Amino acid sequence: KNGLDQKLEQLEMSSEEMKTQLDRSMEMLKRLQVNEKMDAVEKELKELAKKQEELKKETESKKKISEEDLKKQDDINKEFDKIKEDLKSLDSLNNALKLPMNVDMQEKEAESVKEDLKDSKEELSKDKGEKAGESQQSAADKMKQMAEQMDEMQAQANQQQQSEDI
Repeated sequence: KNGLDQKLEQLEMSSEEMKTQLDRSMEMLKRLQVNEKMDAVEKELKELAKKQEELKKETESKKKISEEDLKKQDDINKEFDKIKEDLKSLDSLNNALKLPMNVDMQEKEAESVKEDLKDSKEELSKDKGEKAGESQQSAADKMKQMAEQMDEMQAQANQQQQSEDI
């Protein structure tokens, strides 16, 4: 009977170890998911900033803004709205971690970009290409800055996590 109790105890112990290992693996998987989502948002921000700069070049010297130009600006604005949604889901993914990464989802910056995008569209609809160009450039610069900040925060958070894992 003593041998049986010992075996049972070993079994319970290995079951606990497996559960701990499984929890750890799940947490690592979630963290990977957060990192991948962050990378995707960074990439989207950079690409959208580039699109905005291209549209600025096309429209800033025009006297008459075309419907197509307005549509392009509208598409950029909608894409940015999608990025804002991605930031929200990234925030909830991050907060689902046992130890969330110390990252700021940049709501203020996003609102500021949103304002610039709105101004860009307004100015374009009034055929003020040069004035729109200022807002477009401002929006593009802020998007690039957001991407850079996300990259830095992510690197710091991952470095911190690695030192905690050791």
